[in-house]
Amino acid sequence: MHSQNTWELSYVIEGTGRRIIGEARDTITPGEIILIPPGIPHCWEFDCDSRDAMISNITVTFSERVLRLLPGIFPEFTAVADGLRHITDACFIGGGSAAAIAAHLESMRSLTAEARLPVMLKILSLLARSDSNISLGRFTSLTATERKLNRIRDFCRCNFMRQITLDELARHTGTNKSALCTFLRRHCGTTFTRYINDLRLEKAAELLTDRDESVSAAVYTAGFTSVPYFNRLFRQKYGCSPRQWRSTDI
Repeated sequence: MHSQNTWELSYVIEGTGRRIIGEARDTITPGEIILIPPGIPHCWEFDCDSRDAMISNITVTFSERVLRLLPGIFPEFTAVADGLRHITDACFIGGGSAAAIAAHLESMRSLTAEARLPVMLKILSLLARSDSNISLGRFTSLTATERKLNRIRDFCRCNFMRQITLDELARHTGTNKSALCTFLRRHCGTTFTRYINDLRLEKAAELLTDRDESVSAAVYTAGFTSVPYFNRLFRQKYGCSPRQWRSTDI
């Protein structure tokens, strides 16, 4: 999950998964084109565990400064720049504009840097004049607590499959260990160890749905270092053994 001070135009050619934009969560659709204004947190989570998973997308970013300066360079683009700058929500681009934009993005892959510029101007015109956009919602400012929770969540989700420590998380969040433990108990209702282990157990349960993945392989891939310890925690959380989980497809 991240945000930036540039606009982002993303075209998913192939792939499935989930996207999070601001406060909206939805399923990724192959062929979708999403425009995200600056400052809106977003994340694409592609399904890539399957051996035959294919992911292909094109993303273009451009600065807000482009929209400020473009009318001075090309007065003909004043309406285009103004139209784009009035967009405050992330948008799903629909209708004929989407097909045209997709074709232009595909064509840009084989062009030189300078040859891409006029194509990008065509794309900006299409975005500004598209009347089939679907709003995906805007982002409301987070409180200091929410920002800290997000930092904890993002760090742990990116690192739980290796051995991480409370010291590392404390440094990442700019908090001493004692204050961080208190924060986790107050706002997450848990300890650091349990928080990490819950993420690992969820990952292991996901891996165990793959019949080709052995239980021991799932254990170590998920970040555990002891099979007996994992088995005990798994039974506490899911009420069955890992092998029973697999055999009953819970």
